[in-house]
Amino acid sequence: MRATATRAGKISSTAILLGTFAAAAIGLMFLGTSRVAIPTGPGISSLLPAAFRSAISQSIILLDVRTEDEFRSGHIDGASEIDFYQSDFKEKLAALDKTKSYLIYCHSGNRSGKTLGMMSELGFRDVHDLEGGIAAWEAVGYQIVSGV
Repeated sequence: MRATATRAGKISSTAILLGTFAAAAIGLMFLGTSRVAIPTGPGISSLLPAAFRSAISQSIILLDVRTEDEFRSGHIDGASEIDFYQSDFKEKLAALDKTKSYLIYCHSGNRSGKTLGMMSELGFRDVHDLEGGIAAWEAVGYQIVSGV
């Protein structure tokens, strides 16, 4: 009996330790301590919050692909909204100027990650996604604005 309890205790300690390391790694990712370089040319990529924020000042078009309600509850200043869940979403993307540069985001990075792929398939050459979405943006203390 005692050997089983000790083994279970070691497994629990190992699981806790691994969970702590994973949480620390995720925290560092959201802090934007790596890959903070600003895009220097056309490309398709994901950027951590610090790099994404720096790129905004470069006259790049900022797109929020969340729903209208999500957008109204809080968005990055200067963003325009195109709802990922609308039936004409891909058509709206296709109508955008493919020669411009875009920064895109959603809540967690899922929808904007899919949008990144769509835009690449549509022939866009300079699109960057906010890794971790607006949740990562807020987690590092960057401001959002409410309303339209």
